[in-house]
Amino acid sequence: MLQKLVGNKNSCFVHTHEEETTLNRQKINNSCKRKAVDSVVEKPSTIIRRELTQHENEGNLLMSDIKLISRNVQNARASCYPKIPKSRKEVHNTLR
Repeated sequence: MLQKLVGNKNSCFVHTHEEETTLNRQKINNSCKRKAVDSVVEKPSTIIRRELTQHENEGNLLMSDIKLISRNVQNARASCYPKIPKSRKEVHNTLR
């Protein structure tokens, strides 16, 4: 009975792991987004440059990776700002 609960010994789980470069890019990306939201007055290029120097040994990033990180930083900052009103009614409601 115990063997039935444990399962078949021949079953093997194959876990597909992300590549190391992808994980490093995600780590840098997340830290850049967090710092961009925390300090709104700092330029995104400064934030990205600082994070790249701090994570120097995190692998080689391509220029496309840097562009993706920059776009993600801008999107994270844009989510902090209020939405632009689309109609007159929305403008009056926000001014009240």
